[in-house]
Amino acid sequence: MAILSLKLEVVIFLYFLFVLLSFATAWVACPRCEYKGKVSYFSEESALSCKQAYISFLILLFQFMQMKIGNDPDDVLMRFRVGNLWSLDFIYHAAGACAYGSMALDFNHGYLAAASFDGNEGRVCGRCYRVRCENKRLCKREGTTVIVTDELTNSNSNKKVNFSLSRKAYMAMAKKGMEKQLLKHGAVHVTYKSYPCDFFNNKNLTLRVEESSKWPDYLAVKVLYQGGQTNLYGIFAYPVSQVDPSHMMLLSRNGSAVFDNIVTSGPLKFEFVVRDDTDNLSIFAKNVFPADWKPGMIFDTGVQIRATQSEGCYVNKCPNDSW
Repeated sequence: MAILSLKLEVVIFLYFLFVLLSFATAWVACPRCEYKGKVSYFSEESALSCKQAYISFLILLFQFMQMKIGNDPDDVLMRFRVGNLWSLDFIYHAAGACAYGSMALDFNHGYLAAASFDGNEGRVCGRCYRVRCENKRLCKREGTTVIVTDELTNSNSNKKVNFSLSRKAYMAMAKKGMEKQLLKHGAVHVTYKSYPCDFFNNKNLTLRVEESSKWPDYLAVKVLYQGGQTNLYGIFAYPVSQVDPSHMMLLSRNGSAVFDNIVTSGPLKFEFVVRDDTDNLSIFAKNVFPADWKPGMIFDTGVQIRATQSEGCYVNKCPNDSW
């Protein structure tokens, strides 16, 4: 009886070992995972015809409300559905929850996307994704690259939604002459994946001092032209004369592309913390942040983030072709 019980235990152990090894071999490091999904687009023509006053009003309103809604797409491709957006939606999604304001209207030449945040505190802001339509009759193979400028709300028309593309980005997936046909579909099946933001024309990582900042001790900065394919986890500020851990001040993300905290007066040195394939990566700004900073100021850090981060994917989700 004891021998039978021992054999049964060995069989059970070997079974669970087999299952464990199966999962281990099926889960691999991959530059970018791919999943199937569905996208639609939001209207922009009617929005772009609005007066600049409406843009300014919306930006101030969104910043005041500090809207926090939605779900974040991982660095992997997922199945999703996107609803149509109307009227002021192009301005809303360009200038909304990521707090880019009217600057976002010029990002990536208008190839924009709204995405769900899913509790990751806005780390998807400024991230880039490559989207490829699967309708071979209407769409070209290479797809289009978009940058996330806003959070996608979970309204009745956007249930189970992860992405909504600008009309321009949506049409860019089409073959020449098929743009109108693609628009008539309203929503199409796609493959999408995280993608490096390498279309900033060699612009350096840049900070914009927000209007909410109070010189000399409360600093809020908006991160522009992040680049690469990683999450920016935090910004450390140091007095120029004391760049060591005992004097660092952490500027943390406030749910958008903005980082803020109380800082000491005087010139500052910034350290940006992202994660690459193996560990946290620290990137120090080459330029010194001036002591006489003021709201609205644009600060060129003198550095670019080009790091990428592999993702854990099942083998069948790891692409075997290039886009």
